[in-house]
Amino acid sequence: MKNICTFFCFIFFANIAVSQTVLQAGDIAIIGFNSESYPVNNPTYDNFAFVTLVDLAPNTVIFFSDNGIRSNGTFRETEGYLKWVSPNKITTAGTVTVLTCSGIIQQGEGIVTKPAGDFNLNKDGEQIIAYQTTNNSYNGASKTFIYALTNNSWTSGAVDSHTSAIPSGLESGKTAVALPKVSGAFANNVVFQCPAFSLSGSQDEILQIIANTSNWILKEGSTPSEMNNLEFCPILINGFSIDFITFNQMRLKWGTISSNLEIMIVAKEGSAITDQPIGTLYNAYSTFGLGTSFDGGFIVYKGSGTTPDTSFIVTGLKEGSNYYFKAFTRTLPSGTQWSNGNASNPESVIARVQDIENVNITLNSFNSNNIADLNWTNYIASPKYDWWEGGSIIIMSTDSITTLRDDFNAKDVNTSSFNAGDEIMLAGCNNCKIALKTFGNPSETSNVSVNNLSACTKYYFKIFNNDGITPHAAQVNKWSDGVITNITTTCSEIKVEGNGIEIADGDITPTIVDNTDFGSIMENNNISKTFKIKNLGNGPLVLSNTPVINITGASAAQFLVTMQPPNSVSAYSESNFSIQFSAPLNCIGGPVYNATVNIVSNDNDETLYNFNIKGTCTNDCISFQPVSASSGAFITINGNGFTSSTEVYFNGVPSMNVILISSSQLQALVPINVTSGNITTISPNYNSCTSLTIISPAETCIH
Repeated sequence: MKNICTFFCFIFFANIAVSQTVLQAGDIAIIGFNSESYPVNNPTYDNFAFVTLVDLAPNTVIFFSDNGIRSNGTFRETEGYLKWVSPNKITTAGTVTVLTCSGIIQQGEGIVTKPAGDFNLNKDGEQIIAYQTTNNSYNGASKTFIYALTNNSWTSGAVDSHTSAIPSGLESGKTAVALPKVSGAFANNVVFQCPAFSLSGSQDEILQIIANTSNWILKEGSTPSEMNNLEFCPILINGFSIDFITFNQMRLKWGTISSNLEIMIVAKEGSAITDQPIGTLYNAYSTFGLGTSFDGGFIVYKGSGTTPDTSFIVTGLKEGSNYYFKAFTRTLPSGTQWSNGNASNPESVIARVQDIENVNITLNSFNSNNIADLNWTNYIASPKYDWWEGGSIIIMSTDSITTLRDDFNAKDVNTSSFNAGDEIMLAGCNNCKIALKTFGNPSETSNVSVNNLSACTKYYFKIFNNDGITPHAAQVNKWSDGVITNITTTCSEIKVEGNGIEIADGDITPTIVDNTDFGSIMENNNISKTFKIKNLGNGPLVLSNTPVINITGASAAQFLVTMQPPNSVSAYSESNFSIQFSAPLNCIGGPVYNATVNIVSNDNDETLYNFNIKGTCTNDCISFQPVSASSGAFITINGNGFTSSTEVYFNGVPSMNVILISSSQLQALVPINVTSGNITTISPNYNSCTSLTIISPAETCIH
């Protein structure tokens, strides 16, 4: 069975060897239920939970019913019953049991049957009532009601399946609890949630805390049952408690003991203490395992007096183990019978020595300045790590860390001996540095910025807590065993593609296949090519140039970025950019125009990514013959892109007769009275020119 982390509850052993435990109001508490599971209202999945506040003898019977109580104090017999029989052993106080409406035990032990009716929790108002009968029959005439819970309001009497009066002998707000609605709807997925501090007091006071609905998780809807999230909860009754826990010890506290009594405390690992001591021949040692052996455990304390011992420490415990403690008292000076305790004396507790896995370090962010923001969560469950007021340090390395607390303990130092950023010589830590140091008890969450980290690098971190200077059983300047974690700093990795083909960083040879060679276009024309920036890394690729794509070189003016990429490309993402090459007017001789594309980013090894591009300009008037002619003669012109609508001008005078021979050749009639000058051809989408001479060397053919 599972104990609410830790229920510190008193234990009654009277009569348990011969009969079941006869319970009174408040000896158990119902601490949760779900009446709208999935499938909705299916008794196989609807469930509820209860916790024992006293020890139960083997085979103790408890009945549960969802019938309401009429105004005459009897059940309204329209619903059902469950009968739970505790296992054939002592069920210790603090044991949590979870049952489904169909009688399945989801948590805990025992036997469940359905003696009558249909026990099925309704989402629109329901009650669960726990009781015993003298003859262990569900409908026995003599009933003792133990606890009741409803998500409706208590009424004067049940009139339907959703209502109920408070059962006889139960007290509203203590042993009869009514849960409030959630935004006007019935709370049908609920569980008691312990506060972050230890609960202490008498059994009545503990019942009041459980009855406080502000200590509950209240939900409406068929979400997963909150019974799946029953949290551990420290509860002590009548002053016997544990307030400090470290990796191998804990401190016990108890209230005032009568001057005529001697108290003896037994500690046991793994299971409850059930035997009864007899006589006085017991020796106690605060180191677990050295005192007199008893019931599988050991005597850790034996003493008397009216002044409570508020600083008794049990040492020699094992990390991650459950330890049960039980206090017995006897009358001085000659009493040989030991009592389990009663309502005014210390009784039994169970506590778990906490594993020192109290920190989870994660990477919040990593930026281009090589700074990582780390955050972590400390263990602050109750009992809290109050002994670690000496603060914490985090060590870091690019190699795996195997340093243990003993390596720190051997130095006999505290956190004041270190400074963040210092190198430190420790066994099991190569190239080790202090990433962080703090003072005081660890908070629930902390964060720190670690500077000068390298991108794309795995860093190991290990955190240790220090006991400080306050003595706790010679724990001065002792350290907890660290918890190791690691992070890999983010990195970006740039890749540029054209036409789906990678363009290498520093490429100086433009080619048609990857779009870096824009080809040959007619003068006074343009052409665009699209490129892709890919980020192959696990961190954002920051493009820091302004503009992002910058073009330099002798012919940079002929290239224009018509579509810029964003300033950042997410991890494993990509973005496009476009460049337009424009051929100038009157390009002569088919010139080549060269430029360089520059991209600046936070890529770790390619901060400047560049490659060359080029484009070529051509025209359609290449040559003509003869090179001189008279008016009325035909001139043959060779070139490109000629059509039937191509026009020809001689020194600005149009030819009245143009004959298209092919797209690369035409004939034109020299106009009458034309003077020497340029020959110009005009075709759709083209306006080009070349410096060929007609009539005289100074004249030019223009297209």
